[in-house]
Amino acid sequence: MVKTKLYVGLNDKDTKSQEISTLNAYKVLGNILGAELDGYTITESTGFYKHADGSFTTEVSLVVELLNVPQQTILGLIHNIKIALNQECVLMEQHNVLQDYV
Repeated sequence: MVKTKLYVGLNDKDTKSQEISTLNAYKVLGNILGAELDGYTITESTGFYKHADGSFTTEVSLVVELLNVPQQTILGLIHNIKIALNQECVLMEQHNVLQDYV
């Protein structure tokens, strides 16, 4: 089973400040993810990010967890998230996990 985590910072890539509320960001992600997936988990965290221009920021981040989602689907989701939330990047982490059946 492949587990994917997407790390989505909420600071706007241009203003480097949070322009959309955390609640609205949850809704935006829910709309994007819900259109393609049967299930996912979102948790809130604090992220630290160095922009392409060298400036450093601390931001509210949302972590999306996915299981067994095809790579092409994930890349499409990342593309849509970057546009909708005006992000410079979305970090993707993937690894195999053991599955246990009851």
